[in-house]
Amino acid sequence: MARSIRDIHLSRNAALALVTVIGITVIGLVVYFLYTATHHDNPKQANSSTTVPQRTHAPPLQPGEHALDTQEQARYAAPSAAQTAAVVKQAREFTDAWLSTNQRKDAWLAGIEPYGTSGFNQQRRFDSPGDVPAERRTGEPRETDAGPGFSKVAVPLNSGTLSLEFRYVDDKWLIASYDFDRKL
Repeated sequence: MARSIRDIHLSRNAALALVTVIGITVIGLVVYFLYTATHHDNPKQANSSTTVPQRTHAPPLQPGEHALDTQEQARYAAPSAAQTAAVVKQAREFTDAWLSTNQRKDAWLAGIEPYGTSGFNQQRRFDSPGDVPAERRTGEPRETDAGPGFSKVAVPLNSGTLSLEFRYVDDKWLIASYDFDRKL
């Protein structure tokens, strides 16, 4: 008798666990579909008064990337004119590649990959040329903030401003995240 009660108790726990897993899965799917339904498939068609959510966050360092040691931090504490020029050049080249939307997705991704950290590039694999909310640069990139191992650059575009955040990784400046602010 005790054995059959124990079996019933285990069956109830298993059923409760199954219902919980199904419930969490359903909630996840609902949230996913609500999120994708509220975001435009093509930001170029979005109302000009809306802000296209293009923010990505700097991911943690990936294997092969390294944080700056104390000596390197001191070396880059006050960015030199050459460092600023290197970051601005990277920003210009990335932006031109990013705006080259008249190609297949794989070619477009290959064009922007050299400018990003591995984490940034991993996030971009879900992007496509049709996601780019602008057609051309309207001015030169300019550095807006800098510190040990990082730099922020703003690039004016025909439909807003592309903000790029760079990290100094493996002796070069790479994009860790970006944001797009649409003109109103």
